[in-house]
Amino acid sequence: MLAPSPDFVTLHLGGEHPTIRDRETRFFGFAQEHRPVSNSLTGKLWIAVRFLVFGVGGFFLMLAAWLSFLDHLNSHSAWLLVFAPIGIIGAVLMLYGVGEWGKWAYLGVFLSIPLSMLLWFIPSYPQDKLSGAFTPAIVAIVAYLFAKLHYWRRQSHSSER
Repeated sequence: MLAPSPDFVTLHLGGEHPTIRDRETRFFGFAQEHRPVSNSLTGKLWIAVRFLVFGVGGFFLMLAAWLSFLDHLNSHSAWLLVFAPIGIIGAVLMLYGVGEWGKWAYLGVFLSIPLSMLLWFIPSYPQDKLSGAFTPAIVAIVAYLFAKLHYWRRQSHSSER
């Protein structure tokens, strides 16, 4: 947690209550970096630009690499080896764009989206649009819950020490 302990507040800050800058800032449900984010217009603008450029741009890069991989799957070309690193780079860009840099378990959330699309090619998979759209979303939500559980367990083990 980024909020100082009551002892720290009393001893070092003269008993003042910590301001919002001392706490963890959240953006679209994702915790930002471990340093305080400025509440100024430029700080908020940077968060928005970072999300649009790296988050959304990384998503489209990952999706384009995955669709290119699927398009070239039957060609038996060496280009197939290029698409996987490009997709991983897109996922890493998304990780930075949503402010979760360093929390590598969230890569599983981002990479689960294109990997869950492989279910579309199973012959017994339902062919309606609703299940096609919800499958990647459900898989990503489950992967997100596992990542949150991982970091929750890690934080609870570190606080016991």
